Amino acid sequence: MTLQQILFWSLRGSGLILLGMLLGRQKQKIPAKGMLLLWQAAILRLCLPGQIALPVPWMEADVSQRAQEGGQMQIWLWACGVFVAGMALAFRWQRGRRLLAKARPLSDASCRQWLGGGTKRKVKVMLCPGIRTPLAAGLLRPYILLPQDMDRQDKERLRFVITHEMVHIRRWDLWWKGLALLCRCLHWFNPLVWLLPALLEGDMERSCDEACLEHLGSGQKKRYALALWSLAQEQSAFWEGACGFGTSGLEERIGLIMNYKKISRVTIGLCALGVCAAAGVSAVALVPEKHGSYAMKVQGDQVVFEPVSGEETGSNIYFMEKTEEGFLLRMADN
Repeated sequence: MTLQQILFWSLRGSGLILLGMLLGRQKQKIPAKGMLLLWQAAILRLCLPGQIALPVPWMEADVSQRAQEGGQMQIWLWACGVFVAGMALAFRWQRGRRLLAKARPLSDASCRQWLGGGTKRKVKVMLCPGIRTPLAAGLLRPYILLPQDMDRQDKERLRFVITHEMVHIRRWDLWWKGLALLCRCLHWFNPLVWLLPALLEGDMERSCDEACLEHLGSGQKKRYALALWSLAQEQSAFWEGACGFGTSGLEERIGLIMNYKKISRVTIGLCALGVCAAAGVSAVALVPEKHGSYAMKVQGDQVVFEPVSGEETGSNIYFMEKTEEGFLLRMADN
């Protein structure tokens, strides 16, 4: 892979991010689940460098591009940036692992009841010192982390918290957030990609609120909003790969919760079709149509071009003849 290919790869993913930022202005009209699908498409596009070549017959080949690709441009600067960004992410991740080692299991019959269903993975509820808001963490072994000094006597609020974090775990949100952080390492030079984890998290929390209300019932909107307000703290920054109950955009989320209406399957289907179309456009690359290769042979005073065996060039043979006006290229009679 050349440096130019890396830049085009990053720009194609950036197109989906820009589209998401524009659509994000219409949060009252576009469901969070649809926005979440768009961010996931952007993540996959930024993780997968391949593209779908679409031959265009009227498009001319870019000779300068082929020459540049043949030059084997050095990409050591990009690789160094990936290494540095990856080491910084690993350092912050390790800090979170050390804090998780201090957590202790919470024995509560109600919590075990709320954990059931939706996933085959074993989920543990832990009391963790040093955090200010409930979090879901752990890629292979998921945990729900509660602040050690959290008031656990309010069973209704505790139920909302467990339900919210279980939605994150069932939808594999922790993995999607981890992939977004991986994109930031691979595309460390792209400022839009640095915004991707925060943009993903905002709509991830909004979508999680919608899923919780769908499960709890719209009659719980006010109580759920009050629970969110009472637990709202600034996101604990010790672990970027975690998903929290009280995160940024609190006032906007509460407004959307109070105006929540159940989303129809037709709306979700239209959102999915739109995301597929946008992702398809981002993955397609227009290339000149390949006409095949010809071998040149000299026969007397004629130059003969014959198609190379094994290539789809047809069976036409061309002759180049010298005339008084110059050279004439004609096709042989079949």
